[in-house]
Amino acid sequence: MFPDVIGIDSRYRKNRYAYIIEVKVIQTFLIIGAGWLGLPLALALKAQGHRVKVTTTQSQKQAQYHSQGLLSSVLKLDDDTDVSDVQKIMDVDCVIGAFPPGFRKPNSGLYARKWQLIIDAAENAGVKQVLMFSSTAVYPETAGLMHEASAASHNEKSTLLLAAEAAVQGFSKRSAIIRLGGLFGPQRHPARFIQHIKTISEKAPANMIHLDDVIAATLFVLTLDKSQDDNLVVNFTYPYLMYKTEFYRLALEHYTESDFDFPPINHIEGKQVSADRLLALGYQFKFNSFAQALSES
Repeated sequence: MFPDVIGIDSRYRKNRYAYIIEVKVIQTFLIIGAGWLGLPLALALKAQGHRVKVTTTQSQKQAQYHSQGLLSSVLKLDDDTDVSDVQKIMDVDCVIGAFPPGFRKPNSGLYARKWQLIIDAAENAGVKQVLMFSSTAVYPETAGLMHEASAASHNEKSTLLLAAEAAVQGFSKRSAIIRLGGLFGPQRHPARFIQHIKTISEKAPANMIHLDDVIAATLFVLTLDKSQDDNLVVNFTYPYLMYKTEFYRLALEHYTESDFDFPPINHIEGKQVSADRLLALGYQFKFNSFAQALSES
C-alpha cells in the first residue's frame, strides 16, 4: 500500500517536465516496466506530486528505485502468472504499461496475454484508468498518411500489437493507447542506429519522437478532460516531414563519437504517421524541429 504522504524529492523539484501540468488531485500510479521510458515517466509523475510505484523483473533494481523515491514490486508476466499475482499490486488509480513487446524473443506471442492479465487484474482491483504504450508498427509500410483508423494486421508484429490493443480497449473504464513512433533521446542517439541499417530510403518519411516529448505528451494525455474520450487512441510522432536519409544525415551531424558509414540508399516509399489527433487535443511539442530534438539527444 502507499503511505499517506509522500514528499517531493528536491532533486526532482525542477524536473524538466514539471511545467506541463499543475497537480490538482494527487493520484496513484503503477508503471509496469521501469526501463528507458518507464523510469523517467515515473520520476516525472513523482515530480508532479503524484504517488508512483514501478515494477521490475530484477529484484536487485529495487534499491535503485527506492533511492529515487519510488516504491517498487517484482513482477514477471509469463505463462505461470496468475491474475491474483498482478491484482495485489494494483492499489492505484492508473496503471501504465511501458514494457516492450519483445519481438526478437521466442515468447513474443505472450504479449497479448500479458496485457489481458493486466486488464483482468485492473478490473478486479477497481483501477480507474489504463494507459498502454503501443507502436506505429500497426500501420502498413505503404506510401500515404496513416491516421489512427489506418491500423491493419499486415504482418506478425502488427497482429500481436493489435491483439494486445484489443485487450486494452476491452477495459470497462477509461483507457488510452499511445502508438509511439521511433524513439530517440538520452542514451539512444539515432546516429547509433545507422550501424544496424542495411539500406535507407530517401522516399520514406522518418516517423520519430524524442523521449522528452513522449513524457510531456503522456502527462498531457493523463490530464485530459474525462469527457473528451474514454477510449483514446493517439499517435506520438513528430508532425515534421523529413525523409529517412535526411534525418540520419542530420543525426550524424549531431553525433561526433563515431564515424559510421552511411548505408546504401534505396527509393522505397513508406508511410507517414499523422500527429493530427495529438495536435487537435491541444498538445504543443517541446521541440519544433528534428534538428532541435537531435541537439538534445
